[in-house]
Amino acid sequence: MNNHIKLKTLKNRLEESDLKYEELSLGNGFSIVVSQRGARIFGPFEDDNSESIMWLNKAFISSSDFKQFLDENDWNIGGDRLWIAPEFPFFNKSRADFYDSYTVQESIDPGNYQMKSDADMLIKLKQDVSIKVFESDLTTKEFSVGIEVMAVKNPLRHLKDYSKYMKNVKYCGYELEVELKDLSPQKRMHLEMWSLSQINPPGTIYMPFNHEFEFVDYYDPIDDEHLKINQDYAELKITGDRRYKVGYQSAVTNGRAAYLGNMSNGKQYLFVKNYFNNPSSEYCSEPYDKPGEKGCSFYVYNDSGDIGGFAEFECSGNTISADSPKYRSIDKVVNWFFVGEEAKLKDIANVLLG
Repeated sequence: MNNHIKLKTLKNRLEESDLKYEELSLGNGFSIVVSQRGARIFGPFEDDNSESIMWLNKAFISSSDFKQFLDENDWNIGGDRLWIAPEFPFFNKSRADFYDSYTVQESIDPGNYQMKSDADMLIKLKQDVSIKVFESDLTTKEFSVGIEVMAVKNPLRHLKDYSKYMKNVKYCGYELEVELKDLSPQKRMHLEMWSLSQINPPGTIYMPFNHEFEFVDYYDPIDDEHLKINQDYAELKITGDRRYKVGYQSAVTNGRAAYLGNMSNGKQYLFVKNYFNNPSSEYCSEPYDKPGEKGCSFYVYNDSGDIGGFAEFECSGNTISADSPKYRSIDKVVNWFFVGEEAKLKDIANVLLG
């Protein structure tokens, strides 16, 4: 499913189109590219001739295809992106006509971000948003989004067996800090950060859980071929060719999950997502056909394959609740990547996920 987009190819397309970007070193030769358009994060890349670990749209392959992508103002460019929840009423004009009325409003994506970096290699993006609100008593909503991106250290580094875990394994990682502010508090509604990382199939997502396993089924129901429930964790088969989406209740998950995937050069990688999981938060997203089924902080979306095959590794931030005195939230999402042999990566997954 990998579209084989190399770092030098990505930078060529962005420069040809005069799209501002910053390259951020993550150490060990790895880097990510942060684009002002859409506040996208691409990579990680091991060097100029290596392919992105996260999924990128095949439009990057040629100049003409990328120009067409931009001319059509398409949004599904790949990488790591930030949207704002709830999905309803921001992204869908009609619940009853969910698929045909799905709308990605330009004010959210690509938005109108401003970007700058400082000497400490901290990349900052910010925008103010005024957005239409569908099927609601409100007609518009205003808020601001601030994003800071920085490299982060290896989470295993203080363990006594660190050298054993990291033998023949390479690491990189980065952190997103997201500040969301309600700019129209007189028009109260739920707001929350929605972080989505697009991943390359095939592979497996591992989700630890506490107590009894619970999830919310979206879209086409998931089946036993794609979901396996073990004693303390669930496994989701990522294929990029059969649509499903599942959400995991914050009360029974712990704020970490991992994706074990394969690179086209034969290497394997572990992508661990670490986020603040707060069961006291509202977590306001819900399926279009099941109003009220809320409370999920983590989601997995497996696409149908119509545009090349990808999946999404998603988490939500703390909700600015419609009935709360607070008008802003600050959340962190940390993405850790380990490249090496499968057995070593599973050892690391056991450490970080239990």
